[in-house]
Amino acid sequence: RWITYQFSHSSWLHLISNLMYILVFCFALETLIGGMSLLMVYLLGGFAGAFLFTLSNPFGAVPMVGASASASALIGFYVTVTWGQNARFF
Repeated sequence: RWITYQFSHSSWLHLISNLMYILVFCFALETLIGGMSLLMVYLLGGFAGAFLFTLSNPFGAVPMVGASASASALIGFYVTVTWGQNARFF
């Protein structure tokens, strides 16, 4: 469950916005840390999001969906790795 939730989304807008963030930051991070490290950051960010969601809402009826935690982990990791540098996306 903690892996598969990262690949299910609640709407098309949710899916497209997560894909946009992941696409931009994956291109930037893959050249810096490599593909396997990028996959580890993505999955560990998803695990952390699932863990915190479960802690904050253990008996709730709201489903855990989307790659938002993984996308946020990629963004946070990118900011940490490139701290103090100019960011170029285009």
